[in-house]
Amino acid sequence: MNNAINQPQTIVVLGGGSDIGQAIVHQLASPALRTVILAGRTTPIAMAAPLPDNVRVVSAAFDAVDHAGHEAFIGGLADEYGTV
Repeated sequence: MNNAINQPQTIVVLGGGSDIGQAIVHQLASPALRTVILAGRTTPIAMAAPLPDNVRVVSAAFDAVDHAGHEAFIGGLADEYGTV
């Protein structure tokens, strides 16, 4: 299933390794979800509780304190995953 504009969903969760980040992923999970990008200072990050088999989980290095790297981080995600 796809979202309202007929595209599979990709979500990025900053702090994806935290308990709150993991809970957010499960709250946002829908039949349209295809890719979850867990971003954080420490990688790799894995989901503590499983998601459906059709959902790909990847981790990405992101440091919120490194303001100079934010634009490159978002640009890299857009290049690799399209609309997030």
